[in-house]
Amino acid sequence: MSKWTAAFKAEAPRQPAGARPVVVARTGNGKATRAESYVRAALEREVAAVAAAQDGERHNLLNKAIYSVAGYIHTGHVSEQEIRSSFMAAGRACRLPDEHITETLDYAIEAGKEEPRDVPETELPADDDQHVARSHVEGDAKQEHGTSIVDVLNRWRTDGSLIHEPTGIRQLDDLTGGGPVYGTRWYIAGAPDGWKTGFLAQLGHNWALRGIEIGALAVDEEDSDLVTRLAQRCGYDRIDCEIRDPATLATMVENFGSLPIRFYTGTIEAAAKATAERAAAAGTRGALLLDSIQTVTCEAAELALLSGRELSEVQRVTLNTRAHRAVTSKYKLIGIATSEMGRGAYSSSDPEKQTPTMAAGKWSGAIEYSARVLLGVRCVADESDMIELEIAKNKHGPSGKRMYLRTDRRSQTIIETNYTPEPSVKHEERDASAVRRTYSDAAIVARCLHTKPGMGIRDLRAAARAAAGIGQERVDSGVAALGDAVVVGSGPRNSKPMTLLPERVPATIRELMEATK
Repeated sequence: MSKWTAAFKAEAPRQPAGARPVVVARTGNGKATRAESYVRAALEREVAAVAAAQDGERHNLLNKAIYSVAGYIHTGHVSEQEIRSSFMAAGRACRLPDEHITETLDYAIEAGKEEPRDVPETELPADDDQHVARSHVEGDAKQEHGTSIVDVLNRWRTDGSLIHEPTGIRQLDDLTGGGPVYGTRWYIAGAPDGWKTGFLAQLGHNWALRGIEIGALAVDEEDSDLVTRLAQRCGYDRIDCEIRDPATLATMVENFGSLPIRFYTGTIEAAAKATAERAAAAGTRGALLLDSIQTVTCEAAELALLSGRELSEVQRVTLNTRAHRAVTSKYKLIGIATSEMGRGAYSSSDPEKQTPTMAAGKWSGAIEYSARVLLGVRCVADESDMIELEIAKNKHGPSGKRMYLRTDRRSQTIIETNYTPEPSVKHEERDASAVRRTYSDAAIVARCLHTKPGMGIRDLRAAARAAAGIGQERVDSGVAALGDAVVVGSGPRNSKPMTLLPERVPATIRELMEATK
């Protein structure tokens, strides 16, 4: 066993209990070149990290690890099949579903192959495979061309201050530092008929009124549908857009026909370039609106189609997301894209049964990395004109915040409201059950202290566990529920003996103590 292999096994994170070690198969005649050793080390370390991943980090680690290693496929030192088999085993070891692993493999390998990585040109010291591991951990820092802190600061000096463009929704603007920043991307994820396109139209209309050049690449709705929304926002009825009386159309031209909004049907790259050119010609800034990231297309997807290669939905969304990021950065456009939510994110009105917005679609892994802000839009149960707006990701402020907006279909407007949802009966029942359990635990704790006064917290936890099988957190909650009925003193060796004062025990807990004697 080489010195690096020994070091790797010693340093590798511990795998979950019961998980089998993930073994990466080696190929060749056993005599690896420096480049092959480097790539093999990269594969093994990433596989080990995924296999040991815990809940909350598994998806991110799997996606990044596959993407990283797939960049070396072009070197010939690792094959796509090796990557698939190795990460399938690693994903199973950390208890990810096979379907999720397969989908992540599809889009992460594709993304990695599109950005091939070269093995650093540093020489490998004789008989020192540990150098390979260190090089991989340090990432691309040893490549010939890197980015220094001064490089970034100089770029900041050239670019100038970040410019936010307000959305017009006060609370949203406050939480995001003033709205979207030029050169970055927001995503609006929502259920079908969940007002995500209406939200997009309102943003575009408001910004166009400020003179911002708007480019709209829409597949989910035709340009006629979007103009109908704009007409309704300008005071016309939907029926006016259907009858199309010449006199009415003439007033529409006069009222909003000159707004700087253009509709496109080509690729993301073409729409972004045209929008940037029109903005530059007008001496203003631009915004690119995509509806939706699942249905638009980009140059890479078009090339795949021309070559006869069939893309999965996940692969297509990944390519679109990458194109969206590239063009908004290149042209300094605001990028706003809608995205379909998976059904699990909206099929239940109970928030605890909803898939989180960050994982609301099988394509969300590609989206969440690109988004500066990710919004989730859901209809509110029993409120036909109300939507809930969740800030699932926010690089400009706090995330996890929710607000409620009132919608008006006739005028196609969304406005802020002070609506506060009433707690559901299920939530009330769950809360009441939690309170009853805490009081019951407090009664157990009180009996233990009454039976054996002077116990410290460790002895009390052990006694309560022996008496009723409750754990540390429940014992501590029980002590808290007893309040000043528990007096903590000072003992030898910094011990803190506890004493129960029966007369101070709350009546509800006292009744439980009497009932369970």
